[in-house]
Amino acid sequence: MYLIPDMIDMGLREDVEWPTESHRTVAINSLIANPNVISRDQLQLGVDHILNIPNNKIETIKTLELSEYGFNISYMIQP
Repeated sequence: MYLIPDMIDMGLREDVEWPTESHRTVAINSLIANPNVISRDQLQLGVDHILNIPNNKIETIKTLELSEYGFNISYMIQP
């Protein structure tokens, strides 16, 4: 599934907003144009996990640290 950055909000569940702009940026960088995200359900699941990242950690989080918050690293790395 290929999306443009403005479409990342499709990953938010109803009545949920981005806690910070950094959360949205991390979601864009990790999920948009990711060949392993092939459905809206996967997009929403990825966004859900990114939303679990505390506000004080979101600006400095590294790719491998995403798994600590339930984010499946296989979204990021192709086999």
